[in-house]
Amino acid sequence: MKFILSAFLFILSITTSFAQQAPPEYFETATIKAKFGVRVVFTSRKHAITLDVASDQVKSTEHPYVILVGKQILQFAFTPVIYDTLARTADQQRELVLGYMKSEIDYAKKILNMAEITSTTEWVNINGKPFLLWSYYLAPGDKSNVVKQSYLCTYAYGRVLSINSPLIKDDNETTAKELMMQIGKTFMQYNNYIDLEKLYKAMQNQ
Repeated sequence: MKFILSAFLFILSITTSFAQQAPPEYFETATIKAKFGVRVVFTSRKHAITLDVASDQVKSTEHPYVILVGKQILQFAFTPVIYDTLARTADQQRELVLGYMKSEIDYAKKILNMAEITSTTEWVNINGKPFLLWSYYLAPGDKSNVVKQSYLCTYAYGRVLSINSPLIKDDNETTAKELMMQIGKTFMQYNNYIDLEKLYKAMQNQ
């Protein structure tokens, strides 16, 4: 697992490409353990989002923002895509998320030395908010043993939230998709700062 995780994180490193186009509103990030599993938090001084991973099989890793749920690897990213944090229409949000996806695929082709990448996309509505479920296949024989990268993405506060999971050879793709969708259903936005220390203490007492 350590080799697979290390190789997988090399692939994850491509997710910095789109962020360089905009100076971000600074967000602190935390993965807070709870009785139900973990709560993932991104918070600035003005805004915040949270996601819950409900499982008794959640484990942290040596890499920030990467967790294991059983054997499944999950990475969370909150990547800036525009200069402002204004509310946007559903169509505008979709356009920004699609732009992020295209940037990631183009960069993946460059880093992985692949002329073409086979990808799939599907828009899903979760609690009235558009999310893009998309994936791409890696070249056969990739040394990481990852055959497919899957993402669930949405827009918030000038950024694209991304939940990313690799499909390792012989993994159950349906299970991975269901887990990401389950986490997506817990997505919450706040127009205020979340004190991470206070939240940590509160969740330990629940």
